[in-house]
Amino acid sequence: MKRLLILGAGASYGHGYDLGIKPPLAKEFFTCEVSGELLDEYNPIVDLFVKNLKLDINSIDIESLYENVDAIWNLLPHDSSKEIEEYFKNQDFFFVTPIEFLRSYIIDVIYESTKWLESNSCPLHDSLLRRYLNHGDTIISFNYDLIIDSTLKNTGEWQEKDGYGFNNQNNSKYLLLKPHGSINWKLIETLSESSVKNMFQENSEKDLKEIIGIKSVENYFAEKHYRLATNFLEIGRMHYKHVGEKFKEFRTLHNNEFNYPYLIYPMLSKPYKEMTFGQLKNVWEKMYKSLLECDEVTSIGFSFRDEHFNKFIKAASLQRDKELKVSIVDTSKDLLSQLESKFDSNKVKFYHKNETLFDFCNELK
Repeated sequence: MKRLLILGAGASYGHGYDLGIKPPLAKEFFTCEVSGELLDEYNPIVDLFVKNLKLDINSIDIESLYENVDAIWNLLPHDSSKEIEEYFKNQDFFFVTPIEFLRSYIIDVIYESTKWLESNSCPLHDSLLRRYLNHGDTIISFNYDLIIDSTLKNTGEWQEKDGYGFNNQNNSKYLLLKPHGSINWKLIETLSESSVKNMFQENSEKDLKEIIGIKSVENYFAEKHYRLATNFLEIGRMHYKHVGEKFKEFRTLHNNEFNYPYLIYPMLSKPYKEMTFGQLKNVWEKMYKSLLECDEVTSIGFSFRDEHFNKFIKAASLQRDKELKVSIVDTSKDLLSQLESKFDSNKVKFYHKNETLFDFCNELK
């Protein structure tokens, strides 16, 4: 039997390591356990958003805020937006956009709330691998964190270089697909020629040699390019100072390339073009293939709010020879009725288990 396991935010939030902080749900990014210390670092920008837009920090939905942050910025009174710009200027930062600022905060929250993975693992995710999944099965995780990644790596039967679906599997016994990216994936952007010219105009040649080790514009790459890389050893925070501070002090450089986490950020209408770009396109294609070929689907803590993924389910159900059966492990009382209204009941059959991850794992034999 070929199984497909889908993990949503509820699976990470319900992890079983008693001493580990819980990664936040969508409405908890500004109230979760690590938010207090981080918000101190991110002031006064957060204060200005809250004050000027009369937002209740206890109920901000990160998806809604992210989707509307540019519009929110434009609605800020002129004095407030100037106040923020002056803050960056006084701190000797390059000014960062509200989107960059929010991205930085999201990455920081995820990283800080899962630092316990450096020396611990989740016993419930361990149980899923030992007692539910078999070699050759597929996991789809919509979570940025590395809880399931670390669990897989600890088995010795999965590795980053071929286990994420970027290319063909050779050694990994499981396939982990992360269609929204992961905090340990790096988007590597080579500086464009115009960027290098600007740097020469703004910095002395001596400084540039120290910053990026180049002597002239001509000996640098003329075109910008992107690729995905994975490295468990280089995971770290992405404070907004890393985005905005002067190159020499905070930018991380490897072989003249800047490294950024590669994520599809939390918004209801996901950017489809980004999701079908490069190696991430392979991930989505393999995700569709897994929906076509699996015998059994179990979803844990996933709300099915990603309409692109829902379209994949609908399309795959039409091509399958047999009905697609999906067991939903979730404590939401309304989720089943919502899904039944979205999908053709003749093609996709949902079975609701009003359980947590802990309950589900306890029932496994």
